[in-house]
Amino acid sequence: MIPSQFNRYFEPFLGGGAMFLHLVSSGMKFHAYLSDTNSKLITAYKAVKDNVKEVIRLLQILPTAGE
Repeated sequence: MIPSQFNRYFEPFLGGGAMFLHLVSSGMKFHAYLSDTNSKLITAYKAVKDNVKEVIRLLQILPTAGE
């Protein structure tokens, strides 16, 4: 059950971020505080948040499976 309105969202174990991404895609406006013990995961989320075009560019130059 998700409240119809809230100002802050705390996610102590981000993982795949399913709930956070669902809330964002629904158009709700709130301040999110995301964390996880996996520092590489958090670094990836920050990179997408701060510079998605560069992340896409870097992903496009990676070899695909079988190359």
